Amino acid sequence: MNEVQKRGRGRPRKPQQEPKEKRPRGRPRKPIDENAVIEKRPRGRPRKYEITEQKEKRPRGRPRKYEVENEIKQDLNNLQQFETQRETEIVQNDVLNEINQEIINESIENMQKVEVEQPTQKQVEINPKTTILNAKKVAPAKHLKSEEIAETIIPEQPSISLNPDMPDDVKPNISKSHLPVIEEEPEVQAPIQKTAFTNVNKVIVVTGATSGQGFAMAKNLAGLGQTVIAVGRRPSLCRDARNEILDAYPDANIHYLVADLSLMSQVRILADEIKSKLADLGRDSIDVLIHNAGVQTNVHKVTYENHELMWATNYLAVFLLTRELQPLLDRSRDARVITITSQESQEVELDWEDIKGNVKKANDDVYHQTKLAVLMFALEYDHRYADRKDLHAYCVDPGLVNTELRTKNTSGLKRLFAKSSNKKAKTIEQGIETTMYLTLAEKLPSNVVLYANKKATEPCRYALDPRNRSALWRYTELDLQN
Repeated sequence: MNEVQKRGRGRPRKPQQEPKEKRPRGRPRKPIDENAVIEKRPRGRPRKYEITEQKEKRPRGRPRKYEVENEIKQDLNNLQQFETQRETEIVQNDVLNEINQEIINESIENMQKVEVEQPTQKQVEINPKTTILNAKKVAPAKHLKSEEIAETIIPEQPSISLNPDMPDDVKPNISKSHLPVIEEEPEVQAPIQKTAFTNVNKVIVVTGATSGQGFAMAKNLAGLGQTVIAVGRRPSLCRDARNEILDAYPDANIHYLVADLSLMSQVRILADEIKSKLADLGRDSIDVLIHNAGVQTNVHKVTYENHELMWATNYLAVFLLTRELQPLLDRSRDARVITITSQESQEVELDWEDIKGNVKKANDDVYHQTKLAVLMFALEYDHRYADRKDLHAYCVDPGLVNTELRTKNTSGLKRLFAKSSNKKAKTIEQGIETTMYLTLAEKLPSNVVLYANKKATEPCRYALDPRNRSALWRYTELDLQN
């Protein structure tokens, strides 16, 4: 019996075929050159010596002082050279214009004189081809227009000499010179004018009188015969200042007291010493109290009484010393309290959250706040004693004065800029003119507090607000009680 073929399961196998070549993937490679040498690509960061162009490293840390100062000095020198060169060019142009204008005027005057001298001659016919002044001899001024230059055209004349014969009646004009002479008058400082107030011997207290404006005030007032009680911080400086004043004025009635006005305890002791000194002199009143002492620094300092240095010296000492000496001021017939402020104080406001400057760390705003507080104190003081005609407070804005105030306790760029700006500032004698005027004048307006350049000035709105002034007054009283 034949065997039955089993039916195959699944898909029948395909006949075996030759395997196909796989299609290459990716970009085809370039033909390989058998003779070429293959260079291996370096791995990692290249070494330092392999780098041809190396970038300069940025210097770390704060730049050294002398490098910054040299750069700033070089910039200042370049700026000064540019300004001087510009000024010389302007002066030269002005001189050339004046010379050209004078030459043109003289030539026209000479032509008119020649026409007057020859009235009988026939009028010369004007040639249409007129001649213009030789440009090499007379250069028209730069500010003249072309139409104005055309009016200076002179017709051709018969032979005209440069020095025509003039009759005896006409005198040659020799006053005009082709080269104007500019005579620079030397600056002469006007002496302090004496007034009727000077003839009366008054008692004047000046703080910060060992240098700068305070020393100049004390010297001038002592030379005028006033009784001056000057205050300084260092005994050696007080001794030297007193000897210098006595050398200039042997009969001067000058007395120096030593006190550190940044400490309120010493301010109270100073007030007692002033009272005892007046008792020794046989006087019982103070006529003028000048608060000139001031400090400006870029280093944050706090006294052991927990007061910021500038706030204590510039403002608290003014308030406390005036209050302690008030009985002596009341006994005077014409008492005056004079304080010193600055122009920058008109542009700031009091920061009540940090009024002492403990957070700002000796920023310029701290100094300006102290000077604003001084102005507000003078306004409030004058307002509280408005019913009295024999007691007034005044505040002086001397402007930028060439003193050591901004350079003594500063350093770095701030000190360098202060020195450069002092070159264009007022002299010390010019800076004290307004204070001397308020001290020596007989009568002053009773409703004016702020003065600058011997003229009344309007204070800023913030200082004029009575709420701000009274708040500062109460705050100061509470602060000094602690």
